[in-house]
Amino acid sequence: MDEGERTGGRNVFEGLMPDLTALSPVAVLVTIFVLSFLETSVVIGVVLPGEVLVGACIGVLHVSWSPLAGLVAAAGCLVGQLGGYAIGRWSGPAIKHGWIGRKAGPKRWEQAEHLVGESGGWLLVTARFVSVAPTLAPVLAVALRM
Repeated sequence: MDEGERTGGRNVFEGLMPDLTALSPVAVLVTIFVLSFLETSVVIGVVLPGEVLVGACIGVLHVSWSPLAGLVAAAGCLVGQLGGYAIGRWSGPAIKHGWIGRKAGPKRWEQAEHLVGESGGWLLVTARFVSVAPTLAPVLAVALRM
């Protein structure tokens, strides 16, 4: 039995990603903004490969749209980071004293507070280039009273 027969003749992943080539350029730009925002604001960035999805979106646009698409992606990331900061500001103490804080343990929280206290903003800048850190950095920054 081949793959087509096992899945009823259709691709299992067909509905996961829309056909971006059928969207208008403005709709693709909105999609880029939303994906960039979601990847950096909430913990969706841990499971959502934002770079791949944004790259796929930019790839369907004509090359003349690329500079604007890059700016839209950057704006989505910036707004998402600010959203992550707001989430951390609102729920920082709950994170530290909740399930995540208990899993991390007081020793790790102390180490994190010490590291953030010494490094400050540079830690957040370099965190952008580490896999999961960009998603968690703004929330943890507020939770650690940065």
